[in-house]
Amino acid sequence: MQARSAPSLAKWHKLLHADYIGGEYEFVQNCSDRPGFTQVALDIGFMGQREIPEPMHVYFVVEALGEYRFKMAEVSFDRQPGCPGESYASYDNPPSLFKKR
Repeated sequence: MQARSAPSLAKWHKLLHADYIGGEYEFVQNCSDRPGFTQVALDIGFMGQREIPEPMHVYFVVEALGEYRFKMAEVSFDRQPGCPGESYASYDNPPSLFKKR
């Protein structure tokens, strides 16, 4: 993901780098005050071979660039402003990469 991230996030890539990162989605929320941006909250429980005793809550803001291209814009241990509410991640009806006729 580093190649698709803002350059200012290099420290986060070093902090969260491991061969395996395990966790659960907490929520996925469109940023109502920032069109084109989505906040994703993760509870990270494993990094590499280590289990983290208390899940680490990390918030990512992803920018949609169009044509199924995205950029990781922000990462924080705190929720970023402009992205209120919580919409839980749903796997029941994922978006398609193919246009409907």
